[in-house]
Amino acid sequence: MFFRLSKSSKFGVKVYDDQEHAEQAYKSQKLAASKGLAPKVGKRLVIMYRRTKSSHPQAMYGYETQIARKVYYKSPAWKNQSQELERRLIELGMGRDFHPTNGRLIGQRLVCVDFGNISTGYDYI
Repeated sequence: MFFRLSKSSKFGVKVYDDQEHAEQAYKSQKLAASKGLAPKVGKRLVIMYRRTKSSHPQAMYGYETQIARKVYYKSPAWKNQSQELERRLIELGMGRDFHPTNGRLIGQRLVCVDFGNISTGYDYI
């Protein structure tokens, strides 16, 4: 899940129910971001919450991530950059689930925003 912190914020938060999934996604996105293929990442987080006042606390795990704008399949950015981005992700062992829903724009640069286990090949988690 992704949560935008505010309308004007440049960062949001990605959260996962599973700590291993969150850690794997953070590491993969951080690596891709270092190559210019993904939004930047920030701090790792543990969020404690209760579904109701009387329920036991539960944890969600995640990290801050730079916000990127939606891109559409027919947009020039997608048409001109998607194949190269997918090729570079595959070189890093990622990109198995790359499609327009997982692509976004930072400025005019297409980036990948999905680093879950399907996209990165960590099916064993």
